[in-house]
Amino acid sequence: MIRKILLVFFLLGVSVTVYGQGVCGTPHDLNSEIFHSSDQQESLNQSIVEAFGSTDGGVCINVYFHIVRNNSGSGGITVNELDGIIDDLSQFYNSHNIYFNNYGHDFIDNTNFQTIDDATEAATLAQVNNQSDAINYYIV
Repeated sequence: MIRKILLVFFLLGVSVTVYGQGVCGTPHDLNSEIFHSSDQQESLNQSIVEAFGSTDGGVCINVYFHIVRNNSGSGGITVNELDGIIDDLSQFYNSHNIYFNNYGHDFIDNTNFQTIDDATEAATLAQVNNQSDAINYYIV
């Protein structure tokens, strides 16, 4: 199990590209918005604080999941478990103004990748369906 966790972090490091914005989603400059009252501004600020913990800039990181399964398409984690991974990342990093966006997922149906034994195999897997505008998170 430790080996698999270390592999995921290795693959994560191999294929990291960070996409930064003020908050996850479309960037929005609050200073350019025209508010009709200070109550509207305060309400918007409170919504941002509730959602993201701060009205400060922060960084949004897109995470693209690659779920490795057997040739037949069996095995691997379920898509429903991906939100739990995003929640775990958020728990540790949101207090530092780092936010994570589930940018999508795909399945790699290749039994050969079910067990990664060395850095060469890990590097080969890290090139499969690589997304250039996200952290590629391979789950074996």
